[in-house]
Amino acid sequence: SGGVDADIIDPNLFRGVDIHVKTASYSGYELNNLGVQLTKTADNFLLGLNNSDMDGQIIFSRKGLSRGVQAKFQRLNLSTNIASGKQNPVDPRHLPSISFVGDNVRFGDMNLGHAVLDLVPDSSGMTVKQMELSSASYTLRATGNWTSSRSRLQGNLMTTNVTELLKSWGFASSNLMGTNGSVDFDLNWPGGFFHPSVQGLSGHVSLNLGEGHIINLSNGTDAKIGLGRLLNIFSLQSLPRRLSLNFNDLSEKGYSFDSLKGDFVLQNGNAMTQKTRFRGPVAMIEISGRIGLAAKDLDMNLSVTPHVTGSLPVVAAIATANPIAGVATWVVEKMVNPAVSQMTTYDYAITGSWANPVWTQIKSVGGSTVTAPVGAAESEGR
Repeated sequence: SGGVDADIIDPNLFRGVDIHVKTASYSGYELNNLGVQLTKTADNFLLGLNNSDMDGQIIFSRKGLSRGVQAKFQRLNLSTNIASGKQNPVDPRHLPSISFVGDNVRFGDMNLGHAVLDLVPDSSGMTVKQMELSSASYTLRATGNWTSSRSRLQGNLMTTNVTELLKSWGFASSNLMGTNGSVDFDLNWPGGFFHPSVQGLSGHVSLNLGEGHIINLSNGTDAKIGLGRLLNIFSLQSLPRRLSLNFNDLSEKGYSFDSLKGDFVLQNGNAMTQKTRFRGPVAMIEISGRIGLAAKDLDMNLSVTPHVTGSLPVVAAIATANPIAGVATWVVEKMVNPAVSQMTTYDYAITGSWANPVWTQIKSVGGSTVTAPVGAAESEGR
C-alpha cells in the first residue's frame, strides 16, 4: 500500500514480475482481480496495472520515487472501487510529484473523458499545477492546492452542449436542453483532493449559459441527486395553477430561455444567490435565497416578469385560432408602451423540500409586504 521503493531492488538481479492480485486496497479504493507487471528499462521501472476497471502503466525512476511518478492509462474507472467508510487520509506532504495522463477516465458516475493532472510538492502539501478534463462536449481547466487538511480547485469549464455534459456526468439530461455555456469556479473542501463532499463544499460558482429549454419532468426523474426536481421548480409549467400567472399552452411545453446567468456562494452544503436570472422570450425569472444542496431543501424568492406585449399576439392566435384577432392584437401591442411588461411581476416565496416545495405569493400593500399561501405545487409530470 505504500508503493515500491526502487532503491531496494538490485537491477542486476531483477528480471521482472508478473502476478495476479485478488484484492488490493489503498485509501478507500479497492482493486479486485488485478494483474500486475513490473519490468525495467535503462532508467526506469514500469509498473503495469490492469483489470476490468483499468489498463495503464506507472513509471518511476530506478533511483527512487523522489524523482517523481508518471502514470499513463488507456482506461481508468474508479466508480466501482470506492470502499464506503474505509477512506484513510493521505498526507500529500509524503507524496512525490505526479504526472497523470488518461483516456476514458471515470470518477464515480462521471465520465470525465481525457484527463491530465500534474501535482507538484510544496511546503504544505501539493500544488495542482495543471488539471484538464476534456471530451467532445466540454473542456475544464483548473489549478489549486492540496494540503493535509483542505483542498482547493479554481478554474473554468466551457461547454458546447450542456445536455451532453450533464448526461456524461451522470445528471439528468432529459429536463434541461442546453447549448453552449461557461462556468467559473473557486471551490474548497476539507480533506483529500480526491474526496470532495457536498456537505463540506465552499466557494464561489458563476454560471453563464446560452439558449436552453427546461421541460416538464416525471416523478422518477433524477431521483438520485434531485437536479431534475430542482430544475422543475424554475420551469413555468410547474407553477401551481392557482397562481395568477398562466401561459396556458405555451407553458405546457416548458420554459425556453435565451440566457441563464447567476453567481452562487457555497457553504455548509448550501448555495446562496442574490440574483440568478433566466431571460426568455415569454418571461424573465429571477431567483434569490438559499438552495440546500445537501438537504435538498429551499428558502428562496422567485420573481416572474412576463413579457406581456411580446406574447400577446401569440397567445391571442393560440386562444382564438383567428388570424384577424392576431393582427388586431398586434396593432394594440404597438400602441402599448413596452414598459408595461416590466410592471407585471409576480413574486413568490418557495420553501420546503425539492420534491414538495411550498409556494407563497408575495404581495405589496401600502409599502409593506404580505404573503398569501397558494398551495403546494402541482405534482411533477403535469
